[in-house]
Amino acid sequence: MTLLLSCRGIKKDFGEVSLLKDINLDIAMGERVGLVGHNGSGKTTLANIIFGSSERDGGDILWNQKDVGIGYLM
Repeated sequence: MTLLLSCRGIKKDFGEVSLLKDINLDIAMGERVGLVGHNGSGKTTLANIIFGSSERDGGDILWNQKDVGIGYLM
């Protein structure tokens, strides 16, 4: 399995509210993934962090096994 995307320990806080805590996600080449959850659970926030339109407060994102920073897919 060749990983296309790997997220480790993703964290996002809004003031004193921790919306995302220690999120880990692996997506392999050719794999299709859906995010499911209640309203306000952080699905869009996680997607925005992965695609670089929001900053994360912690964690690492690897794209094709290379560490990436904010705004890398924009």
